[in-house]
Amino acid sequence: METHKSKITRIIKQDPDEWTKANGMFKFEIEFENGHKGIMYKKTPDTPHAVGDLLEYTLNEKGTIKVAYDGPKKGFQGQSNDDVIMLQCMYKAAAAFYAHRSSITEIQVSSTAKLWFDTAKDQLSGAEIEQDTNDDVPF
Repeated sequence: METHKSKITRIIKQDPDEWTKANGMFKFEIEFENGHKGIMYKKTPDTPHAVGDLLEYTLNEKGTIKVAYDGPKKGFQGQSNDDVIMLQCMYKAAAAFYAHRSSITEIQVSSTAKLWFDTAKDQLSGAEIEQDTNDDVPF
């Protein structure tokens, strides 16, 4: 599909039909300066776009408008997918580790998960890990 770039000249919110009601979508008819017009579906009652906005989009054979890249990705900024997955695993492990204790807080689970994540990252990178040489038993 070919990507187009044009300014929005008109936005009309359409009445919901059976499909949009069933799928929780809102339907907008969008017209562009270059003469294209089509339908945009959104999950919110208002479109984030306004008349005069320059939009990069594709228009399929059914007349549906799909916005090309629409801003920065949400989620974990600056982390690779491997790091995100590893951090999620550490959170799950920390939650399981503390599951049988009744007085544990979210902060303790979170700090343990981050400690384990940092330790695992250090081990993967080959960095020297400082060992605690204190022989005192913590319990």
